[in-house]
Amino acid sequence: MAWQGHTALTGGTSSEGRVSGYVLKMIRESTGRTQQQLAEGIGVGVATIQGWESGRRPLMAMPTGNFMALRIRLRGLGAGPGLLDTLTEGLAADLFIGQALATHIMPPIPLAICSARG
Repeated sequence: MAWQGHTALTGGTSSEGRVSGYVLKMIRESTGRTQQQLAEGIGVGVATIQGWESGRRPLMAMPTGNFMALRIRLRGLGAGPGLLDTLTEGLAADLFIGQALATHIMPPIPLAICSARG
């Protein structure tokens, strides 16, 4: 599968993709495939599958059109619609977590204060 497109799902922000990666692993396992078999089934390298599943290569960095094509391929390989919806929700969770971490919602607590509380 040739991955191409212009608009990434993150809108330019980056983050790890651990939630969506874990859901992708659940999808793969639900279809009874190894990483190698899934890679062959959707036309990517096994290193790509490993990166997606571990979160090192976030699915949200993928152009939107490519993500939709991935969903179609996964459905064709037997992934259930509920898990595919969960994959999309996992992307949203990854984006939320990434933005929350980037905005420093809670100011860092100095080590001296943490020690005094301990």
